[in-house]
Amino acid sequence: MKNYLFILFSIVCASTGSATVYAQTYYTQSFKNNIKSVQINNYFKTPNYPVISLAEEEYITLKFDDLSNKEETYTYKIIHCDATWKNSNLSESEYLDGFFTGYLSPTSTSTNTYFPYDHYELNFPNEDCRPLISGNYAILIYEDNNELPILSACFSVVEPMVGLIAQSTPLTVLSYKDTYQQVDIEIDYADYNISQPANEIKVLVRQNQRIDNQAYLTDANYYEHKKVRFQNNRNLIFESGNDYRSFDISSEYILSEQVESIEYFKPYFHATLYPDVYRKPKESYYHPDVNGRYIVNLQNSWDSDSEADYFFTHFSLPAEEPFFNCKVYIIGELTGNRLTNEGLMTYNPQTKAYEKDMLLKQGGYNYLYAVVPNGNKSTSLYQNGDIQVMNKIEGNAWETENEYAIYVYHRPFGSRYDKLIAFGSTK
Repeated sequence: MKNYLFILFSIVCASTGSATVYAQTYYTQSFKNNIKSVQINNYFKTPNYPVISLAEEEYITLKFDDLSNKEETYTYKIIHCDATWKNSNLSESEYLDGFFTGYLSPTSTSTNTYFPYDHYELNFPNEDCRPLISGNYAILIYEDNNELPILSACFSVVEPMVGLIAQSTPLTVLSYKDTYQQVDIEIDYADYNISQPANEIKVLVRQNQRIDNQAYLTDANYYEHKKVRFQNNRNLIFESGNDYRSFDISSEYILSEQVESIEYFKPYFHATLYPDVYRKPKESYYHPDVNGRYIVNLQNSWDSDSEADYFFTHFSLPAEEPFFNCKVYIIGELTGNRLTNEGLMTYNPQTKAYEKDMLLKQGGYNYLYAVVPNGNKSTSLYQNGDIQVMNKIEGNAWETENEYAIYVYHRPFGSRYDKLIAFGSTK
């Protein structure tokens, strides 16, 4: 039996290290292993994105759990970011009305769980502050008297000013039209002033909220009267991939399709997933999914946020031998939609399989496997040529119903920040 006590000790006591904290780009992530289930979304709209409108009465909600088993009072800080989620260096009074810092106490404490935790929530805007301008934002959560944040959470405030039309198609400028998808975008600014669109507009496109293959664009293909079009753009070609794999651990008594067993090994529960199978290239595996998201859920519960337990969840991917010069990652919201150490699998020569253990809160999860060449931190086709990180395990099928989110930013000449003037999503 694996050394679960060592895993537990690492989860409760370890930190990811300060080097990550000082990274220039902000992501939604935890910096301490006792901080789990970090999610930030606008729950007023479906599908959920961490995006709110500057003019509407809605708010984003940040949720997370502290598994340290000691009640903490945290402080939060809200900063404004540019289009690439780096600090825009505006003063607080330029982007917030009210206080840019505040205290955060537990919303609730876990009940009837083997893993005790405190659950925290923060809404924004709130009675203490609201945004004055559009753009990207990050919330940083701190322990008292500590200069290093325990987590960061990213969201956006949109100020709709232009028309946005976007569609995805399997017809790409590449010859492999059955394995890729291409996004075409049209921006109509007939009722909005953009003096130099070639110099003032930036566009961010994310496939299923993934960050590893996101595309930033500053140069459009076509500039027309009051219109900008990104069409047949090499930067906007994405691997099709396949529908996400899913499992459900919302009950310790009822096993979902992909769950082989849920057992109690004192003092905690362990969920073992069936070994995953390889999918055939170019073959579509239709499976209802939520495009990589996970949903915290405990069956027959009134409050899953505080009543759902944590399970050690065990993933297995058979392989006669490890992939040469490549690493295997689990990707989805459960790993921050990025290539992270939390999602990096280890090859076990005894079982002839890649394996990964994760501590996950009860609920339903989506995930995929990415095989990434060593040294690659991005799987963008634009940055890495004809790289296919999904094809080895997941396959690529043009029929896959991927979700694309489009952010349109505008920085007029002389301005000090990037406005978010349009947001939309498409399949």
